[in-house]
This record gives sequence, C-alpha cells and structure tokens, in this order.
Amino acid sequence: MKKFLFFMLAAALFCGCDKDDVPCPVTGISIPASSAENPVQPGTSVTIRGAGFTEDSEIWLRGMARTDTQATVSNVTATAITFIAPAVSGEQAVILKQDGGTYELGRLFFAEEPEPEDLELLPKKVARTRTTYYDKSMIYETTYQYGADGNVIGMLENEMQDETVYGTNDYRSTADGISMTWKSDVDPDYTDIRTYRITDERVSSYTQTYKDAAKEYRSETIADVSYDTKGYVNEIVFVEKYTNAES
Repeated sequence: MKKFLFFMLAAALFCGCDKDDVPCPVTGISIPASSAENPVQPGTSVTIRGAGFTEDSEIWLRGMARTDTQATVSNVTATAITFIAPAVSGEQAVILKQDGGTYELGRLFFAEEPEPEDLELLPKKVARTRTTYYDKSMIYETTYQYGADGNVIGMLENEMQDETVYGTNDYRSTADGISMTWKSDVDPDYTDIRTYRITDERVSSYTQTYKDAAKEYRSETIADVSYDTKGYVNEIVFVEKYTNAES
C-alpha cells in the first residue's frame, strides 16, 4: 500500500516523459476538463496552467495511432500556455516539447470523427473495364455510356494485342433494340453489324450483316423469333442472303 501511495505521489509531482524518467520542467499542471460528452472543439483556445513554461515551449497532440499534431501557441508566460486546438479527433495526449525534452502533460478529448452516412467503396457507375490475358495475347478495354435514367446505353470495346488496337465493338441500346457494330483496324473496309430488335421486352428479330466499304461483298442473316404462350422460344427462322459485285 505504501509503494502504491509513493507512485501516486510521484505521478502528481512529475509529468510523464518519453525516456530516462526526466522530471518535467513544468510543475503544478492544470489542464481544462474534457470528455467524450464534452469534447474540445477544434479552433478554440485551450489554456494549460503550471509553473515553468518558456518562450520556446511547444504543444503537440498525440492520438491513439501515435500520430503527433503540433498546435499553434497563441500566448505563453511562465505560468500558463495557450494554444489553438487543431483539427484532431478522439482522445489525445498533450505533449510538451521544451528544453530538448518531450513530456506528456495529460489528456484532452476531442469529438470523434462521424461515420460517413453513405460509404461508397465503389463508384456508382463503372466508367471503364480492362481484361488482359496473362501473355497479353489479347486485351479488351471497354468504356461505358449511361442515359439519364442511369442505365447503360452504349459500350465501346477495343480489342487489342500488345497494346495495338485491332478492332472496335460499339454496342448501342435503344428502346427498339440493341445493336453491335464491329470495325476492324486491320481491314478498315470491313464492317460487321448485328442488331437485336426488341418487342414487348423480347427479342423479335435478329439481323447480322457483313459488308465492306465498296459494297463488293455483303452477307446478311435475318432471324425471326416467335414465342409460345408460356414465354419460351417457340421457333427461330433464319434467312441468309449473300451478294457481291460479280454474282
């Protein structure tokens, strides 16, 4: 019991220090009361009283993560030091740096940082995706466009190899259907267009057209889709047409 009282008395006479148990040069420390319910507000003036402050005295605040933040000292006398509370949060150790030493004077409580109401780990809309094969034999990079209702209305997909663009897929969505246009960078005259027409939220027909810019080659496949009373596909009728300049 006597040893316990001795240590309590020593704690009252000396403030903490970082090393060598060097006595704090300031005695009679008095720090304003604060708590989680009555925290210190950043930007307010805080005055610590005691005997032994100097013009070179510095006040730092140390959080639980051992991160030190220096406070701006607005006034200092031999018996008191006043500083502006910095923008910190939670429980903070009040650190005095003076005469080459570092000493803990006590604790102040600041308001905890509020939890964000709507934490967003990912963006609401994906702007771009990139798929790369392990050997870069093929790379697909897709950018997305959104309509006023937030739904995807267009996707532009570049097909690359070793960072060289070989062709582009352009997907478009409208009220009538979905279309895809393939354009080759290797053969710029070649175009592949595929269109899905939608009726009553179902694909009613499909058209695929291959053609070149000179219209020397053209192949077109048309498919009409019908459904049964349960909504399942009942029949698909394909009609393929092929034309060129010589035939």
